[in-house]
Amino acid sequence: MNDITHTLIKALAWLGAAPFVLAFSADLLYLPLPHAAVDIFALYSLLILCFLCGSLWGQVIVKGLDRHRTFKLVFSNVIVIAVFLVWLVSDLAHLLPLLAAGYVLLLYVEVKFQHQGDSDVLATQPYWILRMQVTTFVVALHVAYMVFRAIA
Repeated sequence: MNDITHTLIKALAWLGAAPFVLAFSADLLYLPLPHAAVDIFALYSLLILCFLCGSLWGQVIVKGLDRHRTFKLVFSNVIVIAVFLVWLVSDLAHLLPLLAAGYVLLLYVEVKFQHQGDSDVLATQPYWILRMQVTTFVVALHVAYMVFRAIA
């Protein structure tokens, strides 16, 4: 991956985390919004998790199916359907723990299969460092938001 590509990916990854910070900050500061800040946070989180799961589909389309990629496809569907089913019977705020778990599990599966030889063009060391940093940051925001909601 060249420097320009890495810089663009890094900027877009961190910009993608900004709505989490903005929604959480709006709740912390009691800023009026057209929707509850926690709903904005959870809905955006659901969208990003679906996007990440969909990226696994893109990998399979480019590389073709094998045993590991089939597992990744099924796993990504299970995550999205589980979150959707919880949303059907609950409100968005109750999704936060499941969403946080989804990010961690998705990263785990991607790293596990990366080490088993299922690599792609973007899966360089700088990419994985960035992926770990952004995922850790986003999951930490989920945990912080859950703690805030529990004590507020």
